[in-house]
Amino acid sequence: MTADTRELPAGWCSTDLGSLGKYLNGRGFKSSEWAERGRPIIRIQNLTGSSAKFNYFQGEVDPKHEVAHGDLLMSWAATLGAYVWRGPSAVLNQHIFKVESYVDRAFHYYALQWVLEALYRNAHGSGMVHITKAKFDGTPVLLPPAPEQHRIVEAIESYFTRLDDAVATLERVQRNLKRYRASVLKAAVEGRLVPTEAEMARAEGRDYEPASVLLERILAERRRRWEEAELAKMKAKGKTPKDDRWKANYKEPAAPDTAGMPPLPEGWCCTTAEALSDETRSITYGVVKLGAETPDGVPTLRSSNVRHLRLELGHVKKVSEKISAAYQRTVLGGGEILITVRGTLGGVIAVPSSCAGFNISREVAMIALVEPRIAPLIATFIGSSVLQNWLMSRTRGIAYTGVNIATLKTLPVPVPPLEEQARIVEAVEHHLSIGGASESACVANGQRCTSLRQSILKWAFEGRLVDQDPTDEPASVLLDRIRAEREAAPVRRSRSPRRARPRRGVRG
Repeated sequence: MTADTRELPAGWCSTDLGSLGKYLNGRGFKSSEWAERGRPIIRIQNLTGSSAKFNYFQGEVDPKHEVAHGDLLMSWAATLGAYVWRGPSAVLNQHIFKVESYVDRAFHYYALQWVLEALYRNAHGSGMVHITKAKFDGTPVLLPPAPEQHRIVEAIESYFTRLDDAVATLERVQRNLKRYRASVLKAAVEGRLVPTEAEMARAEGRDYEPASVLLERILAERRRRWEEAELAKMKAKGKTPKDDRWKANYKEPAAPDTAGMPPLPEGWCCTTAEALSDETRSITYGVVKLGAETPDGVPTLRSSNVRHLRLELGHVKKVSEKISAAYQRTVLGGGEILITVRGTLGGVIAVPSSCAGFNISREVAMIALVEPRIAPLIATFIGSSVLQNWLMSRTRGIAYTGVNIATLKTLPVPVPPLEEQARIVEAVEHHLSIGGASESACVANGQRCTSLRQSILKWAFEGRLVDQDPTDEPASVLLDRIRAEREAAPVRRSRSPRRARPRRGVRG
């Protein structure tokens, strides 16, 4: 946008926001004035779509702080933005202007949207940005003749309506993709995604190894590793066992509680996360206090890195070698399963070999498997709605919810035959890659819609969206008339709201 009159379309003139309207700041409502009923107090968070609840006010305010349906509002601190109030009669909090337009109000609304970038450039502060009234009023803007303002609004709204329809379609597609992803995972954990090993064995006239045999090997190896570790501990203390009675200290994993779980296909079995884990490393979470970022330290995965069946490694915090060494048991080797158990829940991944040497934070639990080959399948199953719902129904806490380790150990996990596992993982990856490509296309098209929306505003306020009409009254004449009317208007004094007198017998 430029104020150079040599580049102005015919009939346009250069002016500033202060010439387009009057901007009335809201009132600072104290928390002691809030009520459960009355008129809603419009705060910035009520305008930005954050779903913040309203506070209410009972009493009188200056008319300039009253907001009616359809009023134009402009937030000038924290979040800069133009809004049309679509709610009931309300009162306006500070840091928001109520806009009294001297031009077409809809045009004024789009003009404010267009200059937001310039407003942000002139804003002050870092945590809570704001723009001063003087800089706000002085922000340059180009003004077309009044009839052209109406034509511009009609054109913008026509284009924006189509863009809104396109965005709504993209959002609908994304919701369907989310359901598609969930249905693929649900079919996988219920044995409906690929032919089962039992079905294929019958069709081919051969035998197959059921999952129960695989589980027996895992449990035997789990016990062997425990015995080996226990024996090493005793020998380190100079003790040599005389018999095998010490082996009775081994605690067999409890049987799974399968209540509410789907029926298992032929050849499958159900066990617990604990039964699949290496007893010597068990199921645990990682580093409690990460400390300061250490550039040459140990990469440590947090809940922001462990997402739903994917890793996000854009920023992995590195902790000091000393801190990581105190949690040596959770240093990753590849083939473990990670589950977010604090803060943002629902993340689960099988650790790739590229993350060997990484550690994890206390927000993330590690299941070190006896048999790392089954990690992709088990992670896929834990990512399904069946097991996610099981975990979510057993979270603890109010403000900071989570899943404790004891609960995670009892997580029931279906196990298919080993050969079938590979087919399930391959099929899931195929279907999810298709969905992922479609999701990426939706995101890209959504970004194009946002860019196109800005381009439409740019064309509008450069005089390239609609044609100029030489018979229109020039905008300079409109501005002169606005100035004259403002100078002739009587000065309106603000009326202080009356304070309600406390009734007798009631303390104010």
